[in-house]
Amino acid sequence: VSTQSTGEKLGYGNYTRWVTFVMGLVSFADNAEIAVTAIIIKALVCEWQLTNLQKALIPALILVGEAIGSFCAGKLADIYGRRVVMLYCYYGICIFSVVSIFSESYYLYLISRTIVGVFVGACFPIAACYLHEMSPAPKRAQSLTLFEIIAELGSVYVCACAIFVMNLDHGWRIELTCILVVAIITLFFLHFIDETPRYYAITDDKDSAKEILEKIAHVNLVNMPDRELETSTEIRGRYVDFIKQPHTRMSIIFSIIFFCLMYTLNGIYYSIADLMSYGYCNLYAFFTSTYRDENGCLLYTEGQYLFYLVIHLTALPGIILGGVSAEFFGRVPSVIWSNWAILFFTACLIV
Repeated sequence: VSTQSTGEKLGYGNYTRWVTFVMGLVSFADNAEIAVTAIIIKALVCEWQLTNLQKALIPALILVGEAIGSFCAGKLADIYGRRVVMLYCYYGICIFSVVSIFSESYYLYLISRTIVGVFVGACFPIAACYLHEMSPAPKRAQSLTLFEIIAELGSVYVCACAIFVMNLDHGWRIELTCILVVAIITLFFLHFIDETPRYYAITDDKDSAKEILEKIAHVNLVNMPDRELETSTEIRGRYVDFIKQPHTRMSIIFSIIFFCLMYTLNGIYYSIADLMSYGYCNLYAFFTSTYRDENGCLLYTEGQYLFYLVIHLTALPGIILGGVSAEFFGRVPSVIWSNWAILFFTACLIV
């Protein structure tokens, strides 16, 4: 019997809930690390008197680092294991977050946050893969939807902290410290998860795979199937396989979809508060106003941080609707409908 089919028979129980909780922490902390950039950017401009180019480089290089980490994540996870790579990534996140908190120069901050972006970019897809491999097929969509919801709550946490700390002395350093605390808690819990049985199966370590499956059966209070595990015949792919037939068409389509999606979402997120401050509707005055400190620096008010928080909260119903839609109507129709919705409401925002 295969490792995958055995895992399916063990069902969804306390072990899977524990895994979902820990991977939820990973998604929470990862999203917080990325979202914090938009929150503290004005404070950094004031701290080091940055030019527009220097200001733009901060989110740009963090996202470039995230892309590099994501590119390397799959290969590293297949070689060294999902758990090990996530652990090392979080050690790196914690170390370089401390460096960025105590940075006294723009370039040290830029380098340290770019490295944090690399580790976050590597960790997030591995966490999603880990949860996918540890969740039985009937509950997989629900698990991944919950994963995304908790990730968005990480951004909400960043905005909530900003309301209370950003306008204090050294507020951006305190804000980064709040994010670091979450990363340290996540690192602590990562020590208590197991490697996935599927990783052990593809590395032909059937004894370790069986040991993890027996642990899952014990925690889930079900009987372990009394059959010998098969040797995995799965062949791990290469990146070049994505541009070879029969995957070429699908790779091109999804690359375009995700490029446009992330371009739109990140563009809106990093610019929405500034754009709204130039709007003509006084209804948004409280949420989009800025003020100048004693040094003449233009900073956000608590209302603007609250505005960012509301933006992230509005994403939660969309995530839930997307998960339900994928479950009942299929993955492809859900992707099509959601992209039409994004196009429509982005057009409304422009108008």
